[in-house]
Amino acid sequence: PLVTLEPGADRYRLLETIREYAWQRLDEAGEADPTRTRHLHYFVELAESAIQALVGPDQKAWLARFDSERENLLAAHAWCDRADAGAELGLRLAGAIQLYWLSRDLGELGHRITMEALARPGAQAATSSRCRALFAAGQIGYFTGHYRDAQRHLEENIPLARTCGDRAGVAGSLVLLGHVRFAQGARGDALRYFEEALELARQAGDEAKLHAALNALAELYRGEGALDAAA
Repeated sequence: PLVTLEPGADRYRLLETIREYAWQRLDEAGEADPTRTRHLHYFVELAESAIQALVGPDQKAWLARFDSERENLLAAHAWCDRADAGAELGLRLAGAIQLYWLSRDLGELGHRITMEALARPGAQAATSSRCRALFAAGQIGYFTGHYRDAQRHLEENIPLARTCGDRAGVAGSLVLLGHVRFAQGARGDALRYFEEALELARQAGDEAKLHAALNALAELYRGEGALDAAA
């Protein structure tokens, strides 16, 4: 057979020799690069469509889907080095997919990919896509212990989010930066960031960010034995 059905999955796969022959013919026809670019656009849009689902009741199904698409995600990321608008697309992909890497204990892989996306030529403009990718780098860096990287990326992210007028986004980044600084032993910085995040979350009326800031402050006080303040 030219095509096989993967056991236990509604997913088809070309035999490796057929796959290589097909790529050769695409190259000969001048269609390989456009095909890779369409593939990249598809997976950027797929990843962005799943941002909310990865933290909702359909999380299990979406994680399983990305498990089966992992090699496609990596191929899409790699093609950003050559695709038109690849820097922007790479930032969008990195910003959308970080929760998958963390949920699957692939933080080091996610950290490398996000760092590559941020460093790619053309990716340094102050855009909303870079802002989201910087937050992703900060989040992955924190959970993988790359605290200096996390701090650096969040300190770039926060003024960019302020420029966009995204109070809730700034609040979320401040909470995360507070956790990073607390992990580095800078209790005073952490407290200041948590308190500012709390105020911004209240101003923005964002309950999720408000809960995150309150919880961060409570954990800080609890760890110091200030139980009344924590309560």
